[in-house]
Amino acid sequence: MKATIEDFIPYVCVQSTCQSLAEFLDKFPFFLAIVAGDADALERVAYEFVEDQAIQGVLYTEARYSPHVLTGDTLSPEQACVIFFNFQKISQYSFVS
Repeated sequence: MKATIEDFIPYVCVQSTCQSLAEFLDKFPFFLAIVAGDADALERVAYEFVEDQAIQGVLYTEARYSPHVLTGDTLSPEQACVIFFNFQKISQYSFVS
């Protein structure tokens, strides 16, 4: 069976028809399997979060994440926090207009 990106989207993207927090959170295992424990992937997530907020014209935002969930087998919760904090701090200057 040949899969396409369109086949993958329902597993990792919350659709506008989402009816509950539980339905929203059902997407996380697929996403976390890709990024948990990968410092480069977590940096990319942090960067794209700031980028998406800037594109939408958001002037103030707070990122919420669980460092214990993002560790995988290679990072400590402290390392996950440092990655997000440092990269969000650096990337915010990339989108100043």
